[in-house]
Amino acid sequence: NDLISFIEMQDRAGHTMYLAQASYKTTANRKTDNAAYVRNFFFDIDCGVDKFAQTPDKAYESQRDACEAVKNFAKELGLPLPTVVVSGNGLYAHWCVNEDIPAATWKTIAQILKNVAAAAGFRQDPSRTSDTSSVLRPVGTTNRKNGVTKPVRLLHLAQPLALSAFTDTLRA
Repeated sequence: NDLISFIEMQDRAGHTMYLAQASYKTTANRKTDNAAYVRNFFFDIDCGVDKFAQTPDKAYESQRDACEAVKNFAKELGLPLPTVVVSGNGLYAHWCVNEDIPAATWKTIAQILKNVAAAAGFRQDPSRTSDTSSVLRPVGTTNRKNGVTKPVRLLHLAQPLALSAFTDTLRA
């Protein structure tokens, strides 16, 4: 509750808020070598033809198109629909798991997910998918990118998966 209150207060004050996707060994930095555990696998999906897009050649034309692609990707792989967040301009897709994954193990699995997505032609920002130092906008905050304010909101909340179920599906 304290974290939510702090994030909401900072957002109301006009600050851009992000959440690290990993926990860290120390408070020294959020670099990969300091990452301890991660509990989700994620995609950062750009939408719209935007000169500021991280990966303009990978962007979906609209958030609706990206949602459909996420749904199809999950179905093709036999994964459940992930938690989906509208990040303002794009989407995040999160497959949360019910246990802490050591960062080195997570990185290996995340790299497999990234390779599977590429092989399937799924468009997402590949620099985020296997990066333990990634930060993403939390639900309930505001994306102020390019001077336009857009809410970060939850589209679909999925239940956490067993890590073994996620990895077995990726292996298949």
